[in-house]
Amino acid sequence: MNPCATRWALWAVVAVFALRICGQALVAAYQPSWLPPMQEWYSGLIPWPLLLPVQLAILVLMSILATLRGRLGGASLAFPERWRRRLRRFVWLYFTVMFLRLCLRIAASGGFWLVGTIPVFTHLALAAFLLLVSSPAVGYEFRKNGDFPQARDRHDAHSVTHQNGPSVAAKEVTP
Repeated sequence: MNPCATRWALWAVVAVFALRICGQALVAAYQPSWLPPMQEWYSGLIPWPLLLPVQLAILVLMSILATLRGRLGGASLAFPERWRRRLRRFVWLYFTVMFLRLCLRIAASGGFWLVGTIPVFTHLALAAFLLLVSSPAVGYEFRKNGDFPQARDRHDAHSVTHQNGPSVAAKEVTP
């Protein structure tokens, strides 16, 4: 995925999560008739007074990660490749479990897909966010330990410039 599309996708998922938090808070405070009732917004596993600060903390973390990815011109955050690979495996498992949960929820509600699916869609969005964050950056190569972006040739070893993005300092590349 190209870096610009990744940035837009990350911020779109952040917006979806923010809208979910706002909608849930609006329902908790005012119970508008045009939004689903409170029991549709969360599973009840974590009580609402505890869930709201957790969701806000997740939203702040997502915003920080999306901002960092954008400021690096699309470069992946400097996590070792094996960590990103493990995170991607976990995310695919998480996504699959949430998709199965969605299918079971739809089947249990008699085919009406809106009943109790808001939390599941939010979890699918979080999985998508984690997948985007853990994806390798286009145009960057990483050392085996994955710590520093690596220039594609020896002569450009001091900085890695991505198209339309800032330079990212890199260690000297040894042949």
